[in-house]
Amino acid sequence: MNKDEMFKRWNSQARDVLVGRTITKVMYMNDKWAKDLGFDEYMGRPLMLQLDNGTIIIPMSDDEGNDGGAVQYLTKEGGFDVLPLLR
Repeated sequence: MNKDEMFKRWNSQARDVLVGRTITKVMYMNDKWAKDLGFDEYMGRPLMLQLDNGTIIIPMSDDEGNDGGAVQYLTKEGGFDVLPLLR
């Protein structure tokens, strides 16, 4: 798979998961979720976004889920900030 094919595949999957969805709940990962998902006591607790179809989006530090991740957001006015990883 070349780079263009890879981008096309992952863009398509991201659109299928996200486009047209509405965020219905926002919460930081609690101890129960962390235990259920295999996060150990040294891993950070990321923000979790629940969509209207029940899908939950969890930012990760890498593809293997070795730790949670922070979320940077950019505003259309050019501003930006970060929703942090909690420890």
